[in-house]
Amino acid sequence: MTIDEELVEGVLRTYGEMLGLAEPVRFRLWDSRGLTMTQLRLMFILFQQDGVAVSTLAQRMEVSPSAMTGIIDRLRKSKLIRRRADPRDRRVTRIYLTDEGRALWGQVDAAGKAYVRATVRRIGRDRVEAFIKAVSEFVEAAKGVEEVEADTPISTVAEFIKQNVAEA
Repeated sequence: MTIDEELVEGVLRTYGEMLGLAEPVRFRLWDSRGLTMTQLRLMFILFQQDGVAVSTLAQRMEVSPSAMTGIIDRLRKSKLIRRRADPRDRRVTRIYLTDEGRALWGQVDAAGKAYVRATVRRIGRDRVEAFIKAVSEFVEAAKGVEEVEADTPISTVAEFIKQNVAEA
């Protein structure tokens, strides 16, 4: 299938604008606490599933174990997370949100929902439902590309790009 380059550029531009505008209230809250996006990703993982092993966190976030230790140390100093040895295997360290970390994530979540509610009021339910449907289809298509390309060695990424530019 031939893809119009203007369409590709439109997707990238709109995606970038959406990321730049998507929830400035939450960004201000994160910034006021001096948190980085990487630290927020870690907190989000823990919010979804508390008590994750350090090695698992490093794998999920695609960082080295030593980098993960640095991220964890900074969040511990801020009293947002804590470490505990796994009671079944003391070689394993698990990471948990503290009450303060959970409260901060609750504020972040509430701020994000308030921002989305205000946005939805401006454009209406029908258009939001159409947006959700379109983005969901885009996400599923992207997951399909990711599954096919997930095992692509970095040395063949140039070939992937070349092939997909040729198809344009």
